[in-house]
Amino acid sequence: MTVDDLAGPYDGIVCLAVLQHVPKDQLPGEGERWEIGDSGNPYYSALWDEAEFVDLLAEVGLTVDWRDSSSDSEDSDWLWILAHT
Repeated sequence: MTVDDLAGPYDGIVCLAVLQHVPKDQLPGEGERWEIGDSGNPYYSALWDEAEFVDLLAEVGLTVDWRDSSSDSEDSDWLWILAHT
């Protein structure tokens, strides 16, 4: 999604549980890890610092309207952001 031609323009884009799978060499992150999902299959996760990620959105011309974060376990934090151009 970060390098493909998605044939826009679009009025909006929704990314749910996607950006953590973008390799950290394509977007800055705090680290990375491989995890085993409920299916038993491994998947990649990049680790993000919330403030750095919000700054990155501003650098590409997005304004954050709302954000929230929570933790569903001691190993998993979630970040929700609503942003616009």
